[in-house]
Amino acid sequence: MLDGYELIQAQEMLQIGDEQFPRFLPKLRALQDARRRAQMQRVRVIQELRGMTQSRATLDEARLKDSLKTLDDLDARSAVDIRQAREALDQVLDVYQQARFRLFEAMMEQRKLELVMRARQANRQNRPQNPSIP
Repeated sequence: MLDGYELIQAQEMLQIGDEQFPRFLPKLRALQDARRRAQMQRVRVIQELRGMTQSRATLDEARLKDSLKTLDDLDARSAVDIRQAREALDQVLDVYQQARFRLFEAMMEQRKLELVMRARQANRQNRPQNPSIP
């Protein structure tokens, strides 16, 4: 849902015309996919780390080191994938649009954070006030 919203907003903010749109759309989708893939993989490794560190008594340092290395490698590989996807997108944009896209990315990130904060606030307000109720 956010991807569709992002696409519409980007098209407007960057003033993507009908002739440019067919080249823009797959590049934006590739960038979105690279980011989503990186985030999902990172969450998976973080969850593994969380599980491994639940108890110091059963801590396997070798496995923990492997997972930390996996996370570091994933971060490095993801950065490259995202940078390449952004560079491919830049190839279909002029310099003005590239600059506007960077501003757009920052704006979208801010909006996502605001949505999360609003959802958390609404969740807190909808919780029962009686602490004895689970």
